[in-house]
Amino acid sequence: MKLVKFDKAKHYQKLLSIWEHYGWPPCPIAFLPKTGYVAQRDDGTFIGALFMYLVPGSVAMPTWATGSREVQPQERQEAFAQLFTTLRSIAVAQGCTFLYGVTASPPFKKMMESWGMSPVEDHMQSFIMSLCGEDTAFLKD
Repeated sequence: MKLVKFDKAKHYQKLLSIWEHYGWPPCPIAFLPKTGYVAQRDDGTFIGALFMYLVPGSVAMPTWATGSREVQPQERQEAFAQLFTTLRSIAVAQGCTFLYGVTASPPFKKMMESWGMSPVEDHMQSFIMSLCGEDTAFLKD
């Protein structure tokens, strides 16, 4: 397995196909963080992707974990662990003092805890406001 920087020309269509398979509205390419990596087999087979919003010197937010349904769960878990480790290293190098992540996925919650992240909210509601006219339906669960 190898990790490569996310390339919208090479990888975005795969993300779209996964989101569409699950009936999730696609995340617009402009909303995806600039920091993102893809785990793939040596033959180029997509395993998963993980992105991170980054405020150097402050906080980093790993997000948009997307795994291929065409690979075994164990391979996806290993890929996400490597992706997370890579993004955490970037956050540390950028002087971030916290990682903050959210997910509704029970399996991903378990993975986040296994990487040392701690749950913090029980009764939280998230909000968004588009500043560019972009539809925000892709964030609804």
